[in-house]
Order: sequence, then structure tokens, then C-alpha cells
Amino acid sequence: MRRNLREELRSNRETHSFAVYFEKFLSQPDRWAYCYRLNAGINTNMALENLHRNLKHIYLKGKKVKRLDKGIHALMRFLNFRMRDRLIAIYRGKLTKKLSVLRVRHNESVPLSEKLVVTVSTVLWNVMSCSNTEFYSVSKNLDSCSCGLRCKDCDHCIHAFSCTCADSSILWNMCKHVHLVCRVIKQMESTQSSRSNSGAAAIIPCAEAAALVQQLSSPAQTKNTVEASDLEDRKASLVAKLSEMVQSVKSNAGLEALERHIAPLQFIINSAEKASVSFPEVPAIVQEPSNKKVLPQRKFFSTKKTHVAKKSKPSNPPRSERDAIAFSMVTGLPQDHTS
Repeated sequence: MRRNLREELRSNRETHSFAVYFEKFLSQPDRWAYCYRLNAGINTNMALENLHRNLKHIYLKGKKVKRLDKGIHALMRFLNFRMRDRLIAIYRGKLTKKLSVLRVRHNESVPLSEKLVVTVSTVLWNVMSCSNTEFYSVSKNLDSCSCGLRCKDCDHCIHAFSCTCADSSILWNMCKHVHLVCRVIKQMESTQSSRSNSGAAAIIPCAEAAALVQQLSSPAQTKNTVEASDLEDRKASLVAKLSEMVQSVKSNAGLEALERHIAPLQFIINSAEKASVSFPEVPAIVQEPSNKKVLPQRKFFSTKKTHVAKKSKPSNPPRSERDAIAFSMVTGLPQDHTS
């Protein structure tokens, strides 16, 4: 069964890339457990579920949409707002969870001493743990990166270094050992090289912002320009083909035959310009009301049992107290005189 599935995935052009990934993942069973996926950077933030929930309950107002134009309109509105949010995040900055953890780890690395770092090579360092005698290896992966997960004090991003500790290899954070190594490197490097690296990395967000502004300002104009240029290219190609046909005619009979076939082309072109577009017949579907609500999205809930405090009940009085109460009710004397 597995062999048939692999052959079927490889035979299809659309699933060929997935077949290569599937075979690679299938041959490494030790990577199936999350604890062994070192430096994978996999998290479970359910970003795709969040996108579907916003699209269905905010832009489609929680209703079932059967019309294609309404669905496309809602999707275009969603993309427009997402591009605007990205543009605001570029200029103002956005404090994500990874970035907040990165700043916390940098503050934790400040009291650490540079003597804990042992330089092995230009791309490898050993950092001694503060709690025990264990050493962690910090290796350099990239020289420069233009991502937003960047420590301004260390002047490096989260992808530049990797460490063998659990915080970096499993949780994919820029751990305190990496921050300590960055501080040692920054002390060794010159001020001129650090400025040139920071200036080169700041060009990419400006280019991205300019592209977003252009996309948001004139999307229709860009589409019309592309369609017009494509039309002109096809017309030039057709003129070249017709010119070759005319030049290839060597007799009057051939030229007359060509004129007879070209004469009705103008009427065909005019009718094609005025003709309406015909769509295939849509199959019958189940009729539903236009205001029917969508099915609620499945939510993830905790299976941990919560402790319910038991209600305290008043305890029964002892026999001596019951006798005293009964005596006072019969004789009318207070309970202190029962003795």
C-alpha cells in the first residue's frame, strides 16, 4: 500500500514535490517525535485556523456564501487589510511573541561573564552553563539576514546562530548563550564593520514597503498595463506571421486566394468583439437560505480536570450541647445554669 501511494504521488506532476518530502520524512522515523526535530522551528500557533476564522466570521459575517463574486470580494478585502497591517508593522514595528522572548533572553545574558565563552573557530564557540558543568555549542549559520526577528543590541537575527541547548534547538529561540556570543563578537569587531552590516540589512524593508505602497495604490492600473503589453506582443507576432505568408506567395492565383480568405476577417473580428461570453451550465445544487450561518469552527479545549471545591456542611452538635439546648427550651433558663 505504501509503495502504491509513493508511485501514485510521483506520477502526478502536482504532487511530485510532496512525494519527495514524504519519502524523506518516511525514512527518518527518529524525527517523527517533536523532541528530536532540532532547529526545525515548528510551532503550533494555528495561524491557518486564525485566517479561516477571520475570513468566515469577520469578512463573510458568519454566513454561508454561495456566490463566487462575494467570496472573491471578501478575499480581496482581507488581502488589502493584511497588506496595510504589514505596511504599518514595517514602519512602526510589531512586538511578536518571538521578539518579546528574544528581548527577555538578551536581558538574561547581560549578567553573564564573557569568560564563559571559549572560541573554537571563527564559526564555533563553546559556552559553559551557569547551573552545571555542561558546555553548549554555538555555531554561526548566516552572515547577514533581513528578517524582522532581530536583536538591535547584538545586531544579529534569530537565524544567524544556533545553539545545542533546548531553548534554541527545540523551542527555536535566540537563547542567552547566543546573545552572549554576539556580545563577545561585537567587542572583537570594529565599529566600521558593524555599521556597514546594519546599513546593508536596512535596505530590504524599505524595498518591501515601496512594493506594498505601489500594490495598494494602483492595483487596477498595474493589471491593465500588463494586459495591454501582452496584447501588443500578440499583435506584433500575428503581423509578422501574416507578412511571412504574403511574402511566400509566388503567383496571382495564390494572391487571389489569400485575398478571398482575408476579406471576411473584418466581419469575424467585429462579431467576436460584440459577442457575449458564454459560460457552461452550472449543475443543480441544494437550495439553502441566503442568511444561513456557517458551521461553528471546532475549538481546542483542555482535557485537564479542574478541581471543584466541595461545599462545607455544618457539623452536628455534640450530645452535651444538644442536651443543654433541650433543657434551656424546657425550663426557660439560659444554658449556663444547666450545671
